[in-house]
Amino acid sequence: RMAFLMKKYKKPLFLVGHSMGSLVAAEFSKQYSNVVDGIFLLSPPIYSPEEARGTIQESILKKGYEKIVKKPEKSIKFVNAVIDTGAVDVDKFESQEQFRPIRRSLKEAIIEQDTFAVLSKTKTPTKIIYGVFDPVVIGRNIRKLGRINKNITTSRVLSAHDPTKSMIEQVSKGIDKILKEKYE
Repeated sequence: RMAFLMKKYKKPLFLVGHSMGSLVAAEFSKQYSNVVDGIFLLSPPIYSPEEARGTIQESILKKGYEKIVKKPEKSIKFVNAVIDTGAVDVDKFESQEQFRPIRRSLKEAIIEQDTFAVLSKTKTPTKIIYGVFDPVVIGRNIRKLGRINKNITTSRVLSAHDPTKSMIEQVSKGIDKILKEKYE
């Protein structure tokens, strides 16, 4: 049904995703590459394939995510302690039932992701924008994607994980550029 709808949709289609939403945008673009005109990924947590040697930061993040998934009793306390520090602006988790979707998302979208492989082969114009101070984004992986795939451009901004005005401006300029190249 989606393919039928997309064939009827004649206007340019740009996907913009932030964080885990950027992983969704990359996957959608892989499945419907014939209708996507451009992808803009903000702060994407793209981790290297298992066989690749990652950074210490990446190793710590992956092990932390795996512990959160495998040890829910301890991990909810840890996550709530992080929330208490003010490092993230979200409500504390009151129960395992409330915490279960987070663990499932970590497992399926982050730990088991194939986004690096997907993007390394994309033919869709892709712009990846990330913050220099982002604790969950591995800049080395993003820069590597920019080197190995001519369809990917990368940009670093002075920010952490949340989208910034600078990121939004780059998305707007990127869309304008693709539209001019494609339709003029």
